Amino acid sequence: ATDVQNKTAWYTLIDNFAPASPPQEYALVLFDMNNLKKTNDTLGHLVGDQMIKAFASGVKRSFSRTGTIYRIGGDEFVALCQGKAREEVNSALHAFDQAVKNQPASNHPFSAAYGITWFTPKDRKDFEAAVTKADEEMYQRKVAMKAARSD
Repeated sequence: ATDVQNKTAWYTLIDNFAPASPPQEYALVLFDMNNLKKTNDTLGHLVGDQMIKAFASGVKRSFSRTGTIYRIGGDEFVALCQGKAREEVNSALHAFDQAVKNQPASNHPFSAAYGITWFTPKDRKDFEAAVTKADEEMYQRKVAMKAARSD
């Protein structure tokens, strides 16, 4: 439905990971939509599904040349960027921020938070640690976004 790699592909990647020689640095960006549960509960899952598709489209447009995108949960996506310069990844994040900011007119716009971490994986545990670290940063961004809306 979202035209990105799925959770099975994500786990297959990390289960079969073999480090490059020489080792390569990766960027892992964890994305999460804000308030999807509220949308599903009030407007229904069809509207929620439309929002997820629009969200995935924004991630794809921003990261398709920079990394591989995986949907690892209902509204959680990972962009995994292997051997890319930090400027290139930061440029993709800026493009994503602009896509969210400049959404086409819609009755159901979305917002999202993300966290990023850089790591040089040796095995599966390094991917798991990277997801945890990116998740912590994403959560802090969500808290900051919520505080900004309350002002």
